Amino acid sequence: MAIKPSQIQAILQRKRKYFRTFESSNLSALDTYQDAWTTLCNASANELQGWLTAHPGNVGARPLLDNLPPQGIHRSHLGWGNREHSLQWVKEHLSGVTTFAVDGSQIFSSKDLSLPIALVQVGWFENPHTSEADFTKDI
Repeated sequence: MAIKPSQIQAILQRKRKYFRTFESSNLSALDTYQDAWTTLCNASANELQGWLTAHPGNVGARPLLDNLPPQGIHRSHLGWGNREHSLQWVKEHLSGVTTFAVDGSQIFSSKDLSLPIALVQVGWFENPHTSEADFTKDI
């Protein structure tokens, strides 16, 4: 059953006070995130390993590199002449290694407004790279 415009309007009216405080709290959270990302990218391998060891329950993933590159971006520079070459590379390097990719899209209410309202869709692809298990692809 589709939602009625009057239902959306009623929900938005109830949330009006939150919209007024959104901008300042959003900027504060963004500053905190950017500071944490900069600190992470500038951390030495020993500092990072120390943090990971001290917080074992808070780690969902680990860096592949000892030292993170600037801004945390590492380009692979991989390339293949054809699909068969790429499949051979996967067989040699990823057999038995589960990979997980996520992509999302977001539709904001307007470019002129910064209200905390958006429509978000996330798609993911999980591949265990084994003959016993199939990949999972969903939204």
